[in-house]
Amino acid sequence: MNDQPATTAEPLADEPTGLLRGVDENGRPWVRVPLEKPIQRADNKYDSVIVRKPHGSDYQGTSLSAVHQADYNALCVVIPRITEPTIHKQDLQRMPSDDLAMISGEVVAFLYTKAQRLELGLTE
Repeated sequence: MNDQPATTAEPLADEPTGLLRGVDENGRPWVRVPLEKPIQRADNKYDSVIVRKPHGSDYQGTSLSAVHQADYNALCVVIPRITEPTIHKQDLQRMPSDDLAMISGEVVAFLYTKAQRLELGLTE
C-alpha cells in the first residue's frame, strides 16, 4: 500500500528518489519511504512506510545524540512511535539493511535545523 497518513495535507514534493514529503493538518512533516522488500502482515502488504517528524516525547527512553548517531537500539525505540504502518522492533530486525538505512536516514534528517539542511543541500 502507498497510503499516506490519514491526517495528511497535500504532499510537498515527489522526489526522484521516490520519497514523497508532506505536512499533516497539525503541521507535522512526514515522508513516505518506499521499501525494497515490502512488509507482509496477514493479508496486507506494505511497499512503503510513512515516517513522521518525531516530537520530544517520541525520544523518551533514548537520547537525541544516540538517534543522531543512528544508533540501532535508539532507532528501535523511536521508529515504532513515528511510522505508519507501525514498524515494530521485530520488523526492523528482519528488515534488509537498505530499507533500514533509508528509514533511519529520514529519522536522523528530521534532527537537522533549517540552516543545516540548507548547508547540506537537503530540501524540506
